[in-house]
Amino acid sequence: MELGFWLNYKTGKMFRIDEHERWIRKWTNAKKLGISKNGYDDFLKQFEPVEDREKMLLWVMNNFPVMRVRGHGSSVSFEFATTKVNDALFTIYEWGEQYAGDYTHLHIVNFKKSKKVDILYKDFRKYYEAGTENKIMEELGKDIKILKSFKKFIEENEKSYK
Repeated sequence: MELGFWLNYKTGKMFRIDEHERWIRKWTNAKKLGISKNGYDDFLKQFEPVEDREKMLLWVMNNFPVMRVRGHGSSVSFEFATTKVNDALFTIYEWGEQYAGDYTHLHIVNFKKSKKVDILYKDFRKYYEAGTENKIMEELGKDIKILKSFKKFIEENEKSYK
């Protein structure tokens, strides 16, 4: 599987896309995803296309309830930035029921908590359906090192768009 998605984990909206930055820089797309006009205007002013791609994507995930999803053959990465992971995990579950097989490898990254989890979808589903999804990130999650510059960037650029 080599697909990309933007998912809004508050609304459940899911958009299959070709490239994350290019897609979200179009106002009609950003609006569908749930990005406010002020937020959209802010990231357009702050970030140069291509050159500031990583910072812009991180800024969007940090300020809106959205996650970036990308397929890599038999594995899929889910990236988001939130202190409240239950909505994000529910959205991953919903996505998985539609697109993943039991042995699809999930790579889940929460930039806000500096945690990542690598898990097969069948194991993720077991935790989720047993009502123990909080254990996925808390007990199975491994700390990740985020560049100090990105960590500082996250802390300094959180807005109140959510």
